[in-house]
Amino acid sequence: MKHGDALEPTLDPADWDDFRELAREMMDTTVDDLKGLPTRRAWRPLSDEDKSPFATPLPREGRGLRAAYQDFLKFVKPFPFGQFTPRFWGWAGGTGTSDGVLASLLNAAFHSPNIIHHHAGTWVDRQVLDWLREALAFPKTTKGNLTSGGSLANFIALAVARHVKGSKSVRSRGVRGKKWVVYGSTATHYSIPKALDMLGLGSDAFRAVPVTERFEINLASLEKAIARDRKRGLKPIGVVGNAGTVGTGAIDPLDALADFAGEEKLWFHVDGAIGATAVFSGRHRGLLKGIERADSLAFDLHKWFSQPYDVGCILVADGRALDDAFSYQTAYTSPVPDSLTDSPIVFANRGPELSRALRGLPFWISMKTHGAAKFGQMVDKNMTQSRFLEGLVKDSPNLELLVSGPLPIVNFRYRGSRRLSEKALNQLNESLVSEIQKRGIAIPSFYAIGGKSCVRVCNLNQRSQRSDFEALVQACEQLGVELEARAGDKAVQHVKICRGGTTRRHPDDRKRRNHSDGRLTPSHDTY
Repeated sequence: MKHGDALEPTLDPADWDDFRELAREMMDTTVDDLKGLPTRRAWRPLSDEDKSPFATPLPREGRGLRAAYQDFLKFVKPFPFGQFTPRFWGWAGGTGTSDGVLASLLNAAFHSPNIIHHHAGTWVDRQVLDWLREALAFPKTTKGNLTSGGSLANFIALAVARHVKGSKSVRSRGVRGKKWVVYGSTATHYSIPKALDMLGLGSDAFRAVPVTERFEINLASLEKAIARDRKRGLKPIGVVGNAGTVGTGAIDPLDALADFAGEEKLWFHVDGAIGATAVFSGRHRGLLKGIERADSLAFDLHKWFSQPYDVGCILVADGRALDDAFSYQTAYTSPVPDSLTDSPIVFANRGPELSRALRGLPFWISMKTHGAAKFGQMVDKNMTQSRFLEGLVKDSPNLELLVSGPLPIVNFRYRGSRRLSEKALNQLNESLVSEIQKRGIAIPSFYAIGGKSCVRVCNLNQRSQRSDFEALVQACEQLGVELEARAGDKAVQHVKICRGGTTRRHPDDRKRRNHSDGRLTPSHDTY
């Protein structure tokens, strides 16, 4: 380029000083937001007016970063998921951490995806996998990958099982009508049958086994199901153990499942998306006895480790099997010695993704910041808090504890005066969860135990305090009374209409049945 020629356009800022000023403003605002999380409203829904900015056409000309940032502050920031607040307990997701915010910024600036290349990020992910293997007591032959989450990790594990216990020719010749089946409890996450669907085996290849009263897989039923399927000409290839089910936090008898899988020559996979993190706690590690004997293990770092989304992990004890199930060689992905492609690990050969972010950097920074013992302390804290919540529920005359599991998941419901039908009570509890969410009090979720709708609290929240659970119980009691009164008023309206001699259906009376004498019974399923 000759001296004086104008630079060709890029997407970088024309004025770096202005960019630095705006970056500082963004960071100051972000730090203030993080500091204020304990008092922030948990969630608020978007009105039709709030949604209107997202219906505008494609911007043909840009308005600059500052204008885009102002749009973020006005249209996006007021309506978060609420997962970072101290009262997020709705789903099995972590809150994130303040160091994770900075690590995500560093990761974006470092901009070094882990595909086939040799750079420091490859060694970061490799070290993270080594740390996790060590913590989970997996053998040194283990290989793994950092994934988008537990669902993809489960998919990878079952693909390896299909390759090892099904047929090694499946990669080239396909399934071709093979009748391979995989077993797990009725509480197993839906990502397992979904993975079997995507692997060409079909979702029916997942055989759901009944659970015990503790919501653990029933080993006697498992044994019978396998024997029955073999008589039908099916080929069992694997069994899935749960290290923390979504609904109740139940943990299957992993040691016994490992013995059983060995005897039956099955691939033993553990879905530890929720519970695997408990190995970092000296007090609670024993809950997962046998997890180290799994052929493969899937779990998430964006759950109990509170890492930024998205990052999960798959570990396969026989690392060669992982490579064999996914490796491909092409001219543009083959390593060249002493070049950028001379990578110690080709992560593209450990799963379906070629394009893959440097997923381990936030965890790498977080582990160096806090240390493994601090994460174990968070596990202990959440466990203790959940037992505290159970005590509050038991002490309330209006609430009923439905399930107490080994992990920090609590299911309870508003029971109230006990005058409502079960159907009306179920609808009341569904409305109770909705009201708690809409009013920004907290974020629990819906669940049902034995046909009883309930409030589900999944406490993987590193920011929660005991006072947050006291506030939740108080809200459940107050709103429950309010909703019950409303339900009672509507039931009375139904009765008045019926006694008035009219046969016109009341708009709230959706389901009524006739008695033999022609009288109509008012519905108690609305309020």
